[in-house]
Amino acid sequence: MQSIGVCYGVNGDNLPSASDVVQLYQSNGINLMRIYFPDTNALNALSGSNIGVIMDVPNSELSSLASDPSAAATWVQSNVQAFPGVNFKYIAVGNEVSGGDTNSILPAMQNVNSALANAGLGNIGHQKDRGREIKKSICFFAKTHVCCITFLYSNHT
Repeated sequence: MQSIGVCYGVNGDNLPSASDVVQLYQSNGINLMRIYFPDTNALNALSGSNIGVIMDVPNSELSSLASDPSAAATWVQSNVQAFPGVNFKYIAVGNEVSGGDTNSILPAMQNVNSALANAGLGNIGHQKDRGREIKKSICFFAKTHVCCITFLYSNHT
């Protein structure tokens, strides 16, 4: 099985509705979507579509999620659990984070991961291969930027 994913940006004029975008993905065999924030319109349109979703935690929320585990639990409840029909594959914590915000990435990731596990959603971000969970992440740290890449291993026959 081959997977094709496309990022779904919503900055622009005269954009198609989220429902039209989901239909476009489905009609073209695109089965993965990345959204850069919990967009309610997109999440509602994705419900029941079986399109795999990578959803970002906005950079503006990193500090609160890093410092307060209950804020992470609330974020998961409002943005993941509230959309049970969405096929979440990954939650990406931050996007192109720079400056002092880089200090919040790891604790925010830990708190979001714990919140997902406590909500019974610990399978987000994990793939199974012959009964083993496989998740590989690499983070590159520079003076002002952190880049985290998650590799998805899949061996479908």
